[in-house]
Amino acid sequence: NPETADWEIKFMVEHGIDVQAFCWYNDSATGPVKEPRNRFQLHDAYQHAKYEDYMKYCLIWELAATPSNSEKFREHIVPYWFENYFLDENYAVIDNKLLLHVYALDSICSDKYFGNFEKAKAEFEYLEEVIEKNNIKNVAFGAHFIKNLRDSKIKTWLYDEQSFSKN
Repeated sequence: NPETADWEIKFMVEHGIDVQAFCWYNDSATGPVKEPRNRFQLHDAYQHAKYEDYMKYCLIWELAATPSNSEKFREHIVPYWFENYFLDENYAVIDNKLLLHVYALDSICSDKYFGNFEKAKAEFEYLEEVIEKNNIKNVAFGAHFIKNLRDSKIKTWLYDEQSFSKN
């Protein structure tokens, strides 16, 4: 309900919150994204709220849900994100970098997603290329780990070599 979203926006802005993060779940393991799971708060409320421009929003890519692979990611997920979110003037950016939070990042190298570190890295690099083609500097990643990944290559790559160290 957009009216409910307006009240939520009002309360958050009045209390100094200027970015809202929405969980984004893939709705299909193989085909195009049509209606992401749990889309109601973002698609049916926030994006239709009268006061949506009072704050920014970003996605939490929920990896604990529907599996994906490189083909699905490149052909369906990334284009869907651009068509529906990343080019939206209300999508959160930090220093001209899109803000994307990844939940359950430890799943990204599993067979459920990209299979290994090298393949996962290639997909994040692909995402960065597409972002830069759209005149956006890069992407700033946030991440949540289900497992302890102190020695994880993907964690090291994302945090040390990518979003938090790039200018």
